[in-house]
Amino acid sequence: MRTIKHHLAIGCALAVVFASIAVGCGSSSDDATHASSDHARAYVIDHLKTRLSAFTRLRPVYQSADELLSNVRYVQGDRPARALTDVVVVGTIRDVRPGYGFADPSTGAKGELVGDGVQVPFNSPDALWRTVHLTIDVDEVLSGEIPDGSRQITVGLAIGNVNTDEEHVRDGLVALGRTVWFLRNDSPVFAYESTLYSDLEDGRLIAPVASDGSLSFPMLENGDPAAVALRGATLPRLRAAADRSSRTVQLHQDGGIWTR
Repeated sequence: MRTIKHHLAIGCALAVVFASIAVGCGSSSDDATHASSDHARAYVIDHLKTRLSAFTRLRPVYQSADELLSNVRYVQGDRPARALTDVVVVGTIRDVRPGYGFADPSTGAKGELVGDGVQVPFNSPDALWRTVHLTIDVDEVLSGEIPDGSRQITVGLAIGNVNTDEEHVRDGLVALGRTVWFLRNDSPVFAYESTLYSDLEDGRLIAPVASDGSLSFPMLENGDPAAVALRGATLPRLRAAADRSSRTVQLHQDGGIWTR
């Protein structure tokens, strides 16, 4: 009997040890997954910031995130007033798929001219830049409208050439989590597919939502005029602003540039 009890005691002790090891392995796996997501998130932020910093941009006419909603319209001379965005939504990225590549026309690549390049296959070595298509599960529409009954939209995003780590881009975008999207649906870059939306500023305004409802704009440099205008933006504040009456902002020309 003592032998049986002895073996039972050893068996119970080993079971506890193995259970502890199993829990430990699960924890390590979770930590590794979290670290991998953090790395991918940092990669896509750094990549997009670097890519977008190469373009010169005018000072924005909006003075807060509230003014990116569809109930604020801007007037240029005698043109009809219009909002800067077609739709503003809150959601999460479900999937990231390849779009197309765009090459310099001088390479001899054949295809339809879109934006500032000739359309080529996504993985073409001639592609100077490429697009990806993001499927976004929509939690909330803050302004504008999406197709009736739809809880998903597709957003196009331009990324770098074939040297860009597309897996890191995909994983990093997904790792951004719940995000606010300030979108238009008439970008010439994505004229090849009419159903595609695009970020108002080519990816600069992708805004992750923190647990307290505050928005960050990680693709913007701290001193960027857009970052200054968007400072302090929160999801509750956007919801409240969306319920306000419509208003217009008159713009005027200064050296050929429309400004506030």
